[in-house]
Amino acid sequence: MSDNSAWTPSLDGGERAEVSLAEARAPFLLMAHPRRWEVVRGKVRPMLGRMFLVPGVSNVAAGPNGSLRIGMAKIHYEGRGWQILPAATLPPSQRHRGSYLSRPAGRPDVTLAYWEQCFPGSAALRADEALKDEFLDWLMDSGTIPAPPLYVLERLRDEARQEAATLADRAQTVPSAKPQAKAAAERAKVLDAMISEREGERVPSESVPVSFEGADE
Repeated sequence: MSDNSAWTPSLDGGERAEVSLAEARAPFLLMAHPRRWEVVRGKVRPMLGRMFLVPGVSNVAAGPNGSLRIGMAKIHYEGRGWQILPAATLPPSQRHRGSYLSRPAGRPDVTLAYWEQCFPGSAALRADEALKDEFLDWLMDSGTIPAPPLYVLERLRDEARQEAATLADRAQTVPSAKPQAKAAAERAKVLDAMISEREGERVPSESVPVSFEGADE
């Protein structure tokens, strides 16, 4: 695999408008973690990480003929609870792509997720939220990744409640905090609803009897 990190566009004024000026971004694989979730656009969705495929980073090694060896990198991340998602992991509507990775025309040094968009003559990136949400929701609905543990939902709910209370107090003197307090309260409601739906899954930890025979009275 060639190193494109130093790639720089060499364009005249007429060409510049046809090529994205986004910063170079290395290839990667997406990863999910059982403790990384958030409420976004009214729904609980996973916060994905990225395992960058760069030799020398996180145990990624260079193989023969420019290939990459990622076995040790997978061990590194999976040992920390991450689930590596193969590049072909796609919802049915996107299977024709073959990969969740894409590259903008004329920029071999830029690797993006397919819902990330760049623009000619600009360094800006924008996410197509509908495409991203479809991908994230499918990951959980299809069982590709496990649903969030109840303790994670409860932690997020408690954090949202605390944030809402703090911002509501601040809103007494800072009016701009009022919509932020409302948004935090809405996140808490979304989490409460999901926790209630899954309450039947709660199973107490196993316990064993403890004996104090022989202890001094």
